[in-house]
Amino acid sequence: MRQRTRVLASHEARGLRDVTRRSDPRDVEKVVRNLERRSKAVDLRETERTPALWGKWKLLYSNALPGGPAGTSSEVVGDVFQVIYEGGERVDHEVQFNLGNRNPPQGTTSWSLDNALPGGTVGALLKHKCKIYLPRTVTITLEKVELGIGDLHVELPTLPEFLQPPDWTRSSTFDVTYLDDEVRVTRGDRGELRVFLREG
Repeated sequence: MRQRTRVLASHEARGLRDVTRRSDPRDVEKVVRNLERRSKAVDLRETERTPALWGKWKLLYSNALPGGPAGTSSEVVGDVFQVIYEGGERVDHEVQFNLGNRNPPQGTTSWSLDNALPGGTVGALLKHKCKIYLPRTVTITLEKVELGIGDLHVELPTLPEFLQPPDWTRSSTFDVTYLDDEVRVTRGDRGELRVFLREG
């Protein structure tokens, strides 16, 4: 019975990639709930499970970013990656913004940032500190933001410590509800459902 459950969960994890491409939130939620129900609950106290977190993950689906392919891309937001460093103390978010090829503002005849921005894209690197609360909860707190435009990389200035807002205003918490070698599902404290696929 346990073997059959694992096989079904593995099959649904692979199928989840196809469902996210259709970007219907109801379909994604249904498959995710079945996957969570049929798989063993994530427990990061198990030493063989925790290292599965480390690495670079591509965001396949997020109900917090509606519209566009896979529910993650829109006219402006492109690919999003999450990098969790070994040891679980650091997390980076890599976000690509598509600023070229946008519709011109009303009353104008042209609107293009392609000349100013190579390829019409800007990359943002959001650096976070991370804390894992067993058995499966992760909290990340934003510390720095870097912008990349072509070969130019600029770190946005940070406020002096005594002027910085409290951590809770820069933090988010999520539970890892499914985790294998290729797929990771998280549910956040603001109702976010996210599906990630391991890169590489």
